[in-house]
Amino acid sequence: MTLKKYERDKEAKIQRIVLSTKTLVENKGYSSVSIRDIAKEADVSIGLIYKYFPKGKFDILKQLSSKQLDEDFLMKQPSKIDFADFPGYTREVIENMLELHRRNVKLINAVTVAALMEGEILEDIKSISAEDYAGIPEFFSKFDGVDISDKDHINVLTEWSLAVKSMIFYNTMFPTIFKDDKSFIDMLVDLSLKIWGYNP
Repeated sequence: MTLKKYERDKEAKIQRIVLSTKTLVENKGYSSVSIRDIAKEADVSIGLIYKYFPKGKFDILKQLSSKQLDEDFLMKQPSKIDFADFPGYTREVIENMLELHRRNVKLINAVTVAALMEGEILEDIKSISAEDYAGIPEFFSKFDGVDISDKDHINVLTEWSLAVKSMIFYNTMFPTIFKDDKSFIDMLVDLSLKIWGYNP
């Protein structure tokens, strides 16, 4: 067996484990799904699951939640971008994020339950990989009125991502005092413009 074939087999098994966990959690709920259930659904051994995901279901869900939401978000980018309208672009991005969180509410609920049961905070929501996301601040800087040249770009992105994702997460789980989506989105757009130092 060549190294490449082994790598493909490994990735295929990891993908099966992740997708099987997603299906089971959405159908049965986090607490009702066991590692044995996941192994059976994915057609892999229990030992193999722990080899790739040492903390079991929680590790799988953390990878699944961040990966799926990021992939879905990237697929929902506007087809045409007006670099003279940063507020409009920001609004569309936030609307997409809110929709994605609502569409994945069962998964997000499961991650929350897992975090509480495991005694951990959702580090994947609070952290950002500079390597994976370094292009975003440069992209945002192309918009008229956005100037973060005097700031650490990754810190700005981290602050914005944490603020917006956390508030969307909380609002999805526990609807807040905002009378409607427009009021909530307006507030997130205003906050985003401040974080990115927007000055028209």
